[in-house]
Amino acid sequence: MPKAPITSKRAYIKAVAELNNEIKRKRPHLKKRFLRSEAEEKYKEYKGSCAFCGINLLVAESNSSHALRYSFYIPLEVGGVIDTFNIVPCCPSHKEENDRKIAIRDHIPDIDTLGDLIHILIETVLENRETPTPELKEKLRRIKRTINSELNNIVVTARYSYLEDWAPEEMSLLVEEKNTLPDLVEKIVEEKDTKESIQKLTGQMLTTKQYKIIRKR
Repeated sequence: MPKAPITSKRAYIKAVAELNNEIKRKRPHLKKRFLRSEAEEKYKEYKGSCAFCGINLLVAESNSSHALRYSFYIPLEVGGVIDTFNIVPCCPSHKEENDRKIAIRDHIPDIDTLGDLIHILIETVLENRETPTPELKEKLRRIKRTINSELNNIVVTARYSYLEDWAPEEMSLLVEEKNTLPDLVEKIVEEKDTKESIQKLTGQMLTTKQYKIIRKR
């Protein structure tokens, strides 16, 4: 177990300078910089723990595995933005791991977004029920594997499809029987095009870590 965190202004300055150098290197056209006061607030917000693994962080000049570092929760390479809500305290190993994440290609609307894949899956399920064939069964298997692979990519990169589709900090109101994810999928079966809505909802869920449903009384 590490010792209790020791507050050190120089340690904060070092961690902040490291992150600001990353911003300058990756987004040279932006003037936004991370402040020491913001770093201290983030450290308190996460109770002195790494946002990724939860170990206690040392706010002291140290090269140990518990030394305080800061990273973008959603890396810049995969769509992350330079804003305080996307900056978290972390340990050196998780900062290094997060920095290694590479960009994945953007999805093409009406071809291979998650909403498109769900649409294709439902159409194939219905078609297979009417006229089952070995070819349709194999197609169904491939689509399900593709969707599972896509969901894995979403989790691993903590990012979803459109770089410009960042959700606000507060999510749109979700009402049961109206616009929740199951409702949107159900509407595809009713031959309604809800692919774009599924796309945006999934992006909101992942960027805000929220899924608030208002239940009718």
